[in-house]
Amino acid sequence: RSTLAAAQQRNRIRFAQTFPADPRAPGVYYQALYQEYQADSFQLAADMALQLRQWTPAAPEDVLQDALVVEAHSYYELSDYARAENAYRQALSRLPESDERRANLRANLAASVYRQGEGKIASGNLAGGVEDLLRIGELVPEAALAASALYEASGYLVELQDWQRVIPLLERLGSEASPEQVHTLTARLALAYRETGQWSSAAAKMETLSRLADSPDDQRRNLLEAAKLYD
Repeated sequence: RSTLAAAQQRNRIRFAQTFPADPRAPGVYYQALYQEYQADSFQLAADMALQLRQWTPAAPEDVLQDALVVEAHSYYELSDYARAENAYRQALSRLPESDERRANLRANLAASVYRQGEGKIASGNLAGGVEDLLRIGELVPEAALAASALYEASGYLVELQDWQRVIPLLERLGSEASPEQVHTLTARLALAYRETGQWSSAAAKMETLSRLADSPDDQRRNLLEAAKLYD
C-alpha cells in the first residue's frame, strides 16, 4: 500500500470513529474495511465489519448487507468456515431475492459447510463430518457441491454401518447417479441390503453388479453371490 493510500485509509477510519453519528460515517467506514479486505487483511476486515454491524446509530441497510458479505468472504479466506457459514446465512437473510450476489453467496455457503465436514472427517470426527455433508443438500440443494457431498456421505455412512440412514440415501442417489458412480453406489446398496437381511434386494443388486462387471470372472462371482442370497 502506497504512502498516499495508507494516509487516505487512516483518514477514513479517523473520520468515521470521530464522527460516528455523521450520516456519511458508516459508508466511509465500509470503504475502509473493504480496502483492508482488498489488501488481504482478512481478520481486520472481518473485525471492522462486525464493528460496522454494531454501529450507533445503526448503519443503513445496504451498508450492513455489504459489510456482511465482506465479513463472510473474509472468514472463508481465513479458513474459519463456521463463522463464514454464519455470516453467509446472515447476508442471505438480508439481501433481497433480486440481488445478483445471491447465487455466488449460496455457492460459498455450501462450500463453507463442506469445508467444515471435510475438517471434521480429517480430524477423526466421522459422524460430525457426515452431518455437515448431509446439511449441504438441505441448505443449498442447487449447489454443485450438493450431489458430490451426498455421494461422499453415503460412503462414510456405510463405514459407520448406519444402514437405516444410508439405504434411503443410496436409493435416492442411484436414480440420479452419473455413469461413473453407478457401480460404487450399487455395491454399497447391495452391502446395506445384505447387512439388514433384505436378501432379495441384495441379490438383485448383485445381479446388477454382474451386468456392470468388466471381466467374466467378476460377472461369475457376482452372479454366484446373487444365487446364494436368493437361497
